[in-house]
Amino acid sequence: MMRILILSVSLWLFTACSDQQGSTEINSVAESTEEQMGTVVESELTADVITEPQPIIEYIWHKAGPQFSEEALAEAANTWNALINEGPYEIRFANILTPHTDNDDYDFVWAIAWESMEARHAGWKYWKDNQETEWRAATSELLSYSEEGAYSFLPTIQRPPGVESDSSDFEIQFQFCSYGDEVTADQYAAFQEEYEVWLDDYQAANGPQGYWYVALEPQFEMEEPSDFVWLHI
Repeated sequence: MMRILILSVSLWLFTACSDQQGSTEINSVAESTEEQMGTVVESELTADVITEPQPIIEYIWHKAGPQFSEEALAEAANTWNALINEGPYEIRFANILTPHTDNDDYDFVWAIAWESMEARHAGWKYWKDNQETEWRAATSELLSYSEEGAYSFLPTIQRPPGVESDSSDFEIQFQFCSYGDEVTADQYAAFQEEYEVWLDDYQAANGPQGYWYVALEPQFEMEEPSDFVWLHI
């Protein structure tokens, strides 16, 4: 099985769209590329009935344990890679996301890109039946998590990067957004078209950029529903 790659990512805290802006930086624990990251969101949503399995990205909240360190987490990532490679998992890539600011719910987030929701369910079952006990014993002082703190999204690329980056350090941002009063889906579409034009103009003036963004469709019931979720990379 292909070796699963792990990144250590600084994550902007999940908030609704507002004037508050956050930035993140990524420190590589294992080599990765934008091409590899892009494979998880290569499917486009259309008005037609979708018959092919759609890739899913899942974010699993983790709390740091008393013996947590970046070095220990990197070693654990290697152990996790080995466990994943031993099992029948259908995974495209995995990242570790850590916020810039403190959060009561999590200290970092383990992101897994599954081939499909069915692959996600099968993967969790195999993990619990065969490998979770070993993993928890090895990481009991390092981290903790539960499946109840796992949130899945259907990703769709809205704009690919203008140029691939060979750097392992980059910024990401999540936006959970709701329409304003009397704003319609058509107005949102018009806004997105204007945003694309602005990005095109910027790139024309400044050269190809590595920026890209993804729409994330929640596969769970959100406590505070959003009209759309964007991931900026």
